[in-house]
Amino acid sequence: MAHYLMSVKVEMMNIMSDKNAMTKREIIKEISDVTHLKQEVVKSVIDAFSDILIREAVMTGKFNLANCFSIKTHTRKAGKQYNVNKGEFQEYPEIEILNITLSRKIHNFHRWKQRHEYNEKHGLTVEDWRNRDGPDIPK
Repeated sequence: MAHYLMSVKVEMMNIMSDKNAMTKREIIKEISDVTHLKQEVVKSVIDAFSDILIREAVMTGKFNLANCFSIKTHTRKAGKQYNVNKGEFQEYPEIEILNITLSRKIHNFHRWKQRHEYNEKHGLTVEDWRNRDGPDIPK
């Protein structure tokens, strides 16, 4: 698994400019290539997973996938808000909202990616960061 994550980092460097999200078909193909399972099997597993995720998130208000994300419900209180277009206050009812929280692993990987892009854009190395004099970022 760790070897796969390292190859993801390397591939990430090559596709950083592509900002489009992966399609379901691309995800199925990649999982199929890594696990050597047929694409039909992978598709049925992903469909079952999405059904379970939706059921648990809606029915219980919680869903947790370790090292990935967690979903919890949050109740937003009823209140008043000023509507600029109508020029009056409007009452809003109490509603439940789904909150998603990414794991520390994903959060740290995203921070690493941002730092790497910044350093490449500005031509910085690790030594530049270690040898800087003050809090200013070397230019």
